[in-house]
Amino acid sequence: LYKAIRGRLEILVDERLDQRLGAPLDHSTFRLARNWASGLQPGLVSPNSLCGSNLCRMEDMQHPGYQRLCREALKQQPSLHRKQWEFVYIIDKLSKANCLSLGSRGLGFGVGTEPLASYFVSKGCEILATDAPGDFVDDGWKKTSQHAAHIDSLFHSEIVDKALFKERCTFMPLDMNDYKSIPSGFDFHWSSCVIEHLGGIKKATEFVLESAKRLAPGG
Repeated sequence: LYKAIRGRLEILVDERLDQRLGAPLDHSTFRLARNWASGLQPGLVSPNSLCGSNLCRMEDMQHPGYQRLCREALKQQPSLHRKQWEFVYIIDKLSKANCLSLGSRGLGFGVGTEPLASYFVSKGCEILATDAPGDFVDDGWKKTSQHAAHIDSLFHSEIVDKALFKERCTFMPLDMNDYKSIPSGFDFHWSSCVIEHLGGIKKATEFVLESAKRLAPGG
């Protein structure tokens, strides 16, 4: 099964590379990937391999722990999609660091409409979710629902009770390049697919270092 999937993916990648930029998006490719993921059999890889690398890997998506987190934490079916892998990776790493517990405080950067804030609240965390101010965001991000302008964008009813979410989650706009505006005292930070939008490698590195200074001791 793995060899067959790998071979088919290589063909699809080659086909996509040959397509001209600006061509209409073929959603059948993504539907096919989702169907393949739903048929993956757990246990085909080492039980210790989940998120053993910082790279998005097929081995992780085949792992029973990955599929469990998709279904139980994110309330999604496993899919061969890098974005879903990022969510699972973040959850796995924070869980192993004992950050997802009652009273733990988390700060999210560039959260968009992702489900992580809702999940962290369901685990007892107090969350401050942030996203870029509206005038910093192009129309593409807004039209594809990758930008949050208010707290309701972060609520996922399938994951957490609304009253609990409203009690433990707050939202504010934040320019990630304005380091002085980053709130301090949180036990953990997270972000998914946002650091590459800060303006280059130097700014990305500076953000990581400056934001880490504002973590609570031991965060």
